[in-house]
Amino acid sequence: MINGESVPMESEISLIYKISDQPDYFKDHAQKYFSMGAETLLMKQNPKKALRLFDRGIVLLPNDRSLLALRGLARFELGDKDGAVRDWTRIKNLGGLEDPKYIENYYKLDGFEQMTMALEK
Repeated sequence: MINGESVPMESEISLIYKISDQPDYFKDHAQKYFSMGAETLLMKQNPKKALRLFDRGIVLLPNDRSLLALRGLARFELGDKDGAVRDWTRIKNLGGLEDPKYIENYYKLDGFEQMTMALEK
């Protein structure tokens, strides 16, 4: 209160988060989302559900290039070409795919050629 009137003020609050006792928690769960998303995208041909799974994995590991690559393919399949290119550009900025051989399994998807071109630029 200033001069008897209520006024807004800033205050600082400290919070402590305990993420996990297990050091591999994020990696293990992100891998689970990657596997489920890959199966959903390729085998079940459901890019919308696959995108949700890849999004969950990227929340845990935001710089995982494999998740970004497949999320880009799922986005492309859904017509979000700009979102796909953003994911693929991010992979390139992170240094490219570490082992691009696994991605060859997705050559039948519409965005595969565009992804390889984006990663080569």
